[in-house]
Amino acid sequence: MDRETIFVEMNNVELTKEELIRQEVIDAARHLFQHFGLFKTTMEDIARQLNKGKSTLYYYYKNKDEIFEAVISQEIRDLFQEIRAATEQEVTGENKLRVYFSTVVNSIQKRILLYRIIKGEIGENLKFMVNLKYRMDNDEVMFIREILQVGMDRGEWIQEIERDLDLMAYAIVSAMRSIALDLVMEDRFPDWDKRIVAIREVFIRGLKR
Repeated sequence: MDRETIFVEMNNVELTKEELIRQEVIDAARHLFQHFGLFKTTMEDIARQLNKGKSTLYYYYKNKDEIFEAVISQEIRDLFQEIRAATEQEVTGENKLRVYFSTVVNSIQKRILLYRIIKGEIGENLKFMVNLKYRMDNDEVMFIREILQVGMDRGEWIQEIERDLDLMAYAIVSAMRSIALDLVMEDRFPDWDKRIVAIREVFIRGLKR
């Protein structure tokens, strides 16, 4: 075995030794952020959680903010992978869209404790979060456009939708992003699932022949 590589069964990906350690740091930091928040968690706390010295952390990450960014970036990637995996199980555009709506909310609810704890602590990380949102929005709009195209190819949608696929994809993602933000920032409504179904059906009725 190459001295720089450790093979790890993780989503069928082979991680290098450096990638493995970075992942361990992210996992440890996620746990601490979720329990104590960003501000109260120190580099020393993360090192202690890993049973490693602080010098190890500083070798891989410049500071706690960089670890925070790595944690949030992975959370977003994991969320998107869950959405894609769930929708790929469906054949029709309509069913893919239904699964998209439900999976987004379920996935966010699984992570909501972490999001709520750090929501008021992003401080100077605000610029990072805004940039991440723009990248994520772009990827998700393209993904929803693919789903809408499946529906078009199968003759599920009205013809008028074809010339506005980009706009419709953007509208769907924007609606879900607004709902997700409300869900994270404050639990305004006790029946989120019912509300998501209602919003989903409005979109689908507008698309269908």
